[in-house]
Amino acid sequence: MKILRKIPLLVALMISNIFILNYNVYAQDSNELMKYDFNNDNIINSKDIDEITNKYNTYKDDGRYDKKYDLNNDGIIDIYDIAMVSKNDGKKVRSCLVVIDAGHNYGGDDGAYGNGYSERDLNMQVTIKLEEELKSRGYNVYLTRTPVDMSGYALTESLRRRYTVANDLKADLFISLHHNSSESASSTGVSTYYSTYKPNIKDNPADLIPLTSHYDGKTDIRPTNAGIQSRELAKNVVNALSSRCGYGKSDSDQGRIGYVDRNLSVTVNTNMPSILVELGYISNANEARRCANQGEQLSKVRVIADEIVKMF
Repeated sequence: MKILRKIPLLVALMISNIFILNYNVYAQDSNELMKYDFNNDNIINSKDIDEITNKYNTYKDDGRYDKKYDLNNDGIIDIYDIAMVSKNDGKKVRSCLVVIDAGHNYGGDDGAYGNGYSERDLNMQVTIKLEEELKSRGYNVYLTRTPVDMSGYALTESLRRRYTVANDLKADLFISLHHNSSESASSTGVSTYYSTYKPNIKDNPADLIPLTSHYDGKTDIRPTNAGIQSRELAKNVVNALSSRCGYGKSDSDQGRIGYVDRNLSVTVNTNMPSILVELGYISNANEARRCANQGEQLSKVRVIADEIVKMF
């Protein structure tokens, strides 16, 4: 797996199924923090450092040697192994897996363009920052699309791959990152989408009503826990982005400003809490510049991560 991380970009692009590469990277990273948590208390702290220090300078043939403390597998427990634990001091170890979806691709699922910016690329920039932020807080993270993934799947296949991999991994949370666009250059604001209707989990016609008079979709009046958590996270994220980052909230046709129940493919077909976040309008020149600003992206990422921590 480490070899796959180091292969040249052009070789990586020749791999027919980028999801295989990404899955292998996830499998490696998901165990990275857990191996430092020797006493399994879900946090790396002085107890773990003391525990490995007690094995300092023991060799493979020594009766006191324990392989689990030989983190670099060189046959000796030394200062290098202790340093690997120490640099992660204070980090929480979580079993929670978050799948982050950088919306759109390089072909049939191409996204919006506006004021010289590509939604597809902005989505990836924010995705990478959110991945790093969540990993720093101890979460396991999987990306449906990586920076080296130049795939051009048609829309239906592109969306199917995104929600299928989340379901196959049995993720705890799915979050899809997007940027909005409008025919009106004055449109502004952030918004979130979720689905109370989760047909793969529950599909009871008696509990389903139309979402709106002009949108083909259903809402579940007795949603599953996944649907309830989706709605709660969508509400919390859009409210926090608005209050902490200074964005307005896009109008909703359902009386809930900023967060909308809608049967979007990646929210309705995922079997876990899931939301889609629109991070601003790139059709609005001022907002597009804000969306492309690295500092603004990091601020949004921290807000989203804070809301995830509160619920998962």
